[in-house]
Amino acid sequence: MISEYFLQTSKQLEELHRQALTEKSLPQKEKDLSFYQGLFSFLNDHLPGHFSLATGKVRNKRHLLNRNCDALIYHKWCKKFLEMSGGYVLADHLYAFLSIESDITAQNLVTHVNLTQAMKSLYKGEENEKEFEVIPLYSLLFTYSSKLSLPEIRKLMQDYDDEKEIPMNKEIDLITVLGTGLIIKDWEAG
Repeated sequence: MISEYFLQTSKQLEELHRQALTEKSLPQKEKDLSFYQGLFSFLNDHLPGHFSLATGKVRNKRHLLNRNCDALIYHKWCKKFLEMSGGYVLADHLYAFLSIESDITAQNLVTHVNLTQAMKSLYKGEENEKEFEVIPLYSLLFTYSSKLSLPEIRKLMQDYDDEKEIPMNKEIDLITVLGTGLIIKDWEAG
């Protein structure tokens, strides 16, 4: 029953994406997030009441990540949260962040790997963390399609992580290729 619901929903998201491609064509240099409105509606409909969805920038007490994030899921403790925080999502209230792509490429995978490392560092702030300590901030890369297979995506990500010596706790947690499958970080295997 639940699997049928999500299968049907993924088909609806794919159709909304196809319609957006037909009407607008792919966004150019600056990402037009209205292009992905179907996904935002889906996320808003399924988030628990104490979470909220935003796009924008994240900051902690001392630093600002000067890069817009496609989607931020954060603990919203009042209606004026973003107004009170100067329009930024505060890192210690952040639960997850998403990059949203029409098609996954090596370049946007690398971009999200780098964003993940920066966001998880910002979340931890000045704390000294151990490499194997899980950082409770979830990094998600959502893509509507891929010319690369899931094993190819996983290999690209692992090779880049190894090359840049990215600590295990600052790696991507989940990659979704709509209609194809998931790559989930296996914390037990590293």
